[in-house]
This record gives sequence, C-alpha cells and structure tokens, in this order.
Amino acid sequence: MDDDDVCEVTLIRMIWCGYIIYIEVQFKSSSGHYLYGNKSMEMLDVGEFVKVEADRGEDLGVVTDACHMQDLVVERSNRKIEVKADRPRIGKIVRVATRSERAQLPEKHRLEMYVVATCKELAQRVHHLPISVLNAVFQFDRHKLTIYYASNARVDFREFVRDLFGMFKSRIWMEKVVCLFVCWIVSLSSLH
Repeated sequence: MDDDDVCEVTLIRMIWCGYIIYIEVQFKSSSGHYLYGNKSMEMLDVGEFVKVEADRGEDLGVVTDACHMQDLVVERSNRKIEVKADRPRIGKIVRVATRSERAQLPEKHRLEMYVVATCKELAQRVHHLPISVLNAVFQFDRHKLTIYYASNARVDFREFVRDLFGMFKSRIWMEKVVCLFVCWIVSLSSLH
C-alpha cells in the first residue's frame, strides 16, 4: 500500500464519519481545495476570509465553495466526473481570518505592486533578462514571494533571485506563465 492509497483510505474513513467539510479557497492568483473541520465546526460561508496552511507558512484566501464532503462525493458520482491524474492541493484551514488580518490585505496589495515595479526595473536595467514580469504575490505571512513572468527564452535567475531575496527577505519562487497570448503581447511590445 503506497502513500496515495493510505491517504485515500484515511479520507474515505473521515468522509464516512461525516465530519469533513470540503472548501474551495480562492487566492489572488490561484485556488486550492481544503478540508476543514470536526463535528463541532460549522460550515463556512462563501465570501468569508480564512487562514490556511500554505507552503511552509500560512496564507489568507476567500471561500468560494463549501459543502459537506459526502455531498460532494455523491454529486460527483451522480455526474460521473472523471478523476484527473493531477489531484488538487488538499490542505487545512486553520481558522476564519480575524478583522486585523483582513485589514492587512490592502497594504499587502500595495507591497505586491511595488514588488512588480521593482522586479521590472531590476530585470530590465540591471540584469538584462528577457522576461516580462506580470504579477507578484506574497504569501500572507510573507515567507514566500511568487513572481509570475513570461518569456520566450530560457532564463538564468540566480543573480536576480539573490537580489530579490536581499531586498524582500522572503523565499523567491519564479513562476513562468505559459500563455500564447501573453507571449504574443510580449513579442509585440519588444518590436517598438
């Protein structure tokens, strides 16, 4: 029995006990699927901000869908939805976000806009990288900074990432956006 089988068996047992709540959470640039609860926890409302376990830290997102896991299993089996090979991220919701945590979101957004401008400047003027910086997303606890970019070439980011780490003191993750339309716009803008 491998790890996936153990995970599925555990999940099935938890569903059978009837205390798992399936939650879909939307972040600035992605969404994730989370399991929440025990018998004493109530259902979360759509639109509610929640704090979740993230990659080596915590993040804040908005609930976009919520139902009891057994209802989800029945619905999906009735619609005969095929399970894809790439499973969604399954994580844990820590708790509902506090008012002070929600109040920090506008400042986080301003910081991300500053990061995008800084990355564009650094990539073009200092490191001369053939990229177009599209977006930047800080994990809520600021332990991770994801930079979304487009490029038609292979890029060596080692010096660029070192400089970003020195400036923002966060783990840097470079995420290439693979989109023909974005690449087409980047190539058009380089002609002018």
